[in-house]
Parts: sequence; structure tokens; C-alpha cells
Amino acid sequence: MEFLTSNYIDTITSITYDSNTITVSNIIDPDLTFQYVSQGYSDDSLTTSLTFTLDATTSVDRIYLKEMNFKEFSVFYNGSTANTLNLSEGITTTSNWTNNEDEHLYLKFDTITCNSITLDITKTIIPNKEKAIGYFSINKLKLNFPQIPSAKGYKPTIEPEETVHKMSDGGSRLHFLKEKWSAKIQLQNITKDFRDDLKDVWSDHANFDFIAFETNTSWDGVSFNVIWPGKFDFYTYSDSAVDSGFTGSITLKET
Repeated sequence: MEFLTSNYIDTITSITYDSNTITVSNIIDPDLTFQYVSQGYSDDSLTTSLTFTLDATTSVDRIYLKEMNFKEFSVFYNGSTANTLNLSEGITTTSNWTNNEDEHLYLKFDTITCNSITLDITKTIIPNKEKAIGYFSINKLKLNFPQIPSAKGYKPTIEPEETVHKMSDGGSRLHFLKEKWSAKIQLQNITKDFRDDLKDVWSDHANFDFIAFETNTSWDGVSFNVIWPGKFDFYTYSDSAVDSGFTGSITLKET
């Protein structure tokens, strides 16, 4: 599990693209129902590019892509194709993919200092389709959990925003608006250092990205931008012995 900064790209004016203005805002909309789809690039011999320009030169060590159909593509920074990412895991270590089959990718890499990130996309998983992606995020690690909760201690939930109308005949109708993630995380026997790192995140009182179980291959794409409301209760000892560590809970709600 990881906590990251929020996506550094939060406006479409930071994105340079080759086609289809209408759908470009979908790249930074976490609702995967909507995608950016290229226009006029449904040919595996054609390459289209997306460039994400940061507000200032920034340290970056995480990127993730969700709901995409890219088979052959590359990721590089500062406008130079030679500036590939030194990935710590996965089927490639230089951020050049020739035979990708994953719809979601979570990239961990050595920290880079950059002012832009570029995607060059050529082939699609189903050949000769328009290039499509649901979400693209550029981030910096805030906290990697040195220990994860037990199965009973992690409860992710998709909560609907909806209105139920009672009809005149006694029946009901549902007006569905949106769905949002939430999660409750119970941790036991954690160290003082881990407790203090969690306290730093909580004390920011700011939103951040939560990645449930990150992996560079076969990632399930479960991530959401969250707030951590309520109390901080990790000063409770897990047992009567001081060296048993601390116990507490985290409540996360999607923004």
C-alpha cells in the first residue's frame, strides 16, 4: 500500500495532444467510464503523442495509467526519447513497451527531476484501433507501508451517490448519480517510525492518492484520491508491553 501526492496534472491546459479536443479532459478524470480517444490514429503504423507539462521542475517517482489499450508505447521525460524511466519492476526496465497486455500499469522508478512527461503510442492491444486511455497520473511517493493490514483489517467499499424515490403505487425508483470509493484500514503492532509517518500524512489535512496493492504487472487499477477525515488514534499500544507497537485505524474517503 502506498500514499502518493495528488496527480500533478490537474488541468487540460497542461496537456499537449495530436487529436480529439473533445475527449482530452477525460485523461485527468478518474471516472473510467470516460476515456481520451485519439482521432485519425486507428493504424498501428501511426504514432500519436501526449505530453504532460508540469507547473515547475518537479521530482517524480510514480506514474500510473488506467483503462488503456496500448500495446506498443513509450514513456519519457523532458522531451527527449533517450530520457526513459529506470523502472524497479515489470516486464521492461526502460519504459519502452512492445507487447503490453495490461489495461492498467503502475510504474515505480528512480526519482527523476522533470518538467514534462511524454507518451508515444503506436500499437493497440486489439490491432488498428484508436489509442485510448481512461486516466493518467504523475506523482511522488509520500509513504510506502512497511506493513500491510490483515484481510480483516482492510475494508474497501464503493459507495453510491443516489436517490431512492417512493412512487405513488408504493414502488421505488432509483436515481443514480455517482459512485465513490472509501476504505477503512486497521493496523496493529506498528512501529513508532511508521506511526509518526502516518501522523505526518494525517497532519497535512490535504488530499492525496491511495494505492491499495501496487504492482508493476497485473495491477488491478484500484486507486483513488482521498481525504483522511476524523481522528488520529495510533497512540494506542497494541498490548500491555510498550515494545508491542501501536494500533489504530485509518478512514479514507474519495474526493
